[in-house]
Amino acid sequence: MLPRHGRLVCVSPFRAYRPQSCGVLWARPRRTRYPTTASATGTTERRPARHQSARSRLALRVVASRPRRSRLSAPDDASPVPPAPTWRTPCPCGHTEERTGTVKTYSVAIVGGSGYTGALLAELVLRHPALELAHITSDVHTGVPVCSVLPRVRTELPFSSHNSVAQVDAAFTCLPAQAAAPIVKRLLDDGSKVVDLSPDFRLTASDYEAWYGAHPYPEMLPGVYGLTELHRAEITGAQVVANPGCYPTAVLLALTPLRGLGLQDVVVDAKSGVSGAGKAATERTHFCSVDSDLVAYAVGGHRHYPEMAAGLAASDDQGPSLLFLPHLAPLQRGILATIYVRTATLPTAAEVSNLLRTAYAGEPFVEVCDQPPQLKDVAGTNFCRIFSTVDERSGRIVVLSAIDNLMKGACGQALQNLNVMLGLDEQEGLL
Repeated sequence: MLPRHGRLVCVSPFRAYRPQSCGVLWARPRRTRYPTTASATGTTERRPARHQSARSRLALRVVASRPRRSRLSAPDDASPVPPAPTWRTPCPCGHTEERTGTVKTYSVAIVGGSGYTGALLAELVLRHPALELAHITSDVHTGVPVCSVLPRVRTELPFSSHNSVAQVDAAFTCLPAQAAAPIVKRLLDDGSKVVDLSPDFRLTASDYEAWYGAHPYPEMLPGVYGLTELHRAEITGAQVVANPGCYPTAVLLALTPLRGLGLQDVVVDAKSGVSGAGKAATERTHFCSVDSDLVAYAVGGHRHYPEMAAGLAASDDQGPSLLFLPHLAPLQRGILATIYVRTATLPTAAEVSNLLRTAYAGEPFVEVCDQPPQLKDVAGTNFCRIFSTVDERSGRIVVLSAIDNLMKGACGQALQNLNVMLGLDEQEGLL
């Protein structure tokens, strides 16, 4: 156990440096001092004793420093303060540093944890310093250890049933349309904060019925739309947040700063990795169907269309004409949306770029770049990268937006929203 006031020094044979990960001081080992012995020739020489041979190995020593008394310190006769909780951080040499500090943790449930989004959310929650995974549910795998189904989710928890989740500070619901709403309602009545990754709270009651059928609780629609960069103030005080769909996230982040130009006509040509279609394999998402091919789907109308239309519409009109056509690419994950926009007056490329840079100045997860983004730049991250230009021959603005559909398009943004709802650092657990 380390002293409360002190510093940890790891003595290793490497050069001294101070890694960013843990702040532990690393230094060269001190020169070993061997006892002096007399040889047969009468000279003295230093030979290592048997019990001292281990000194050449890595060793840890704690250098205690005398604590400074603060003017706010309690008097010596005050009641003892209970020790602060500790947690461990690995160092480059394999040593585990034990840190002290007081961190409030929130219990979290993931309802629908066996799919792509639920499993990735579980990994993010387990790495989050302020969250504790209390439940992960699957009605198919109830009672089965989570790690036996999802080896990357290193927890001793078993899967529980959806209806068994109760008494948690927050929950993520990762269920199909119409299956999430009853569970969200029960969790809200129980006092939990909820981030819903289904479409059940994204639309108005009329739009939801047109695309998904009758909603069991139409009076709750629409929920706070969880596009964090655009609705941060509403998310802060919300009990339930509707996490956006993956395509609307890429499109609305790219186009919302340009609404002041008078959007008239928008064409969205988007390509997505196969994980966006869900974990259950179908004839369309089978490897033999997807490999070495590029296929348009939902040509008659994709369910993310009303989200985009609602996000682009101003409060006093119906918004621009919108055409959205998604494609399935032979990739695991990622979305690249190429967006063609006609406006009332054609701005210059510099004006469009300035609008985007001004809108997202200081935003930690949106990057406006000088070159067209690549999916490899955002894979596995919560970032959205946006590039814009103007094609004067056609009279259109061209905007490219790239995200990871499982991170910024789903799990990463969900965790970003929960951080805001709980008053935590928005970037916690995501960088």
